[in-house]
Amino acid sequence: MNTMYRPVSRGVYPLSRRQAGQLGPAALRVSNLLAIGSILFGAACAAFVPASLEQRIGAVFLFGLIPAIGFHGGGLVLSILFGFSSELAERIADLCFRYFARLVTATLLMLNAERSYSLVEYLLDRMRTVLRSIDGCCRRLDGAIFQFSCLIIRSAALFVLRLQASQRLKRCR
Repeated sequence: MNTMYRPVSRGVYPLSRRQAGQLGPAALRVSNLLAIGSILFGAACAAFVPASLEQRIGAVFLFGLIPAIGFHGGGLVLSILFGFSSELAERIADLCFRYFARLVTATLLMLNAERSYSLVEYLLDRMRTVLRSIDGCCRRLDGAIFQFSCLIIRSAALFVLRLQASQRLKRCR
């Protein structure tokens, strides 16, 4: 399928495996992670702070649900914007490379028919190399974001475990 006329992903999730390295799904994962973290923080505040039932429910809403809705909504909007902007930038770059290749081909054909074909092949090979390196950078960035989200999950779990251990020590005394 011609890349210029492929369907645009209007939703949050990418169309194919190739598009999985884009920033949109990564932004959505990070915002959902922050939303879960804020819900856990609100629940921890309600569970560990000595207060009345109304104040605990207020703490869950203030520190948990309201920020979680904000994080999720912001991540959804960012995901859609990143998906649209990356699709738009990809289309613009594709059109520019095609136009540049046509321009170079036409110019070189006018100058010398024998030399032009080898030079066009060389330029096309160089453009493919540049596109492969850009794709590799995007894949490494997606991997780094995934590792960072795993680190945040582990840190949050350790924090909750330490809070529980400190509460147990206070109860034993």
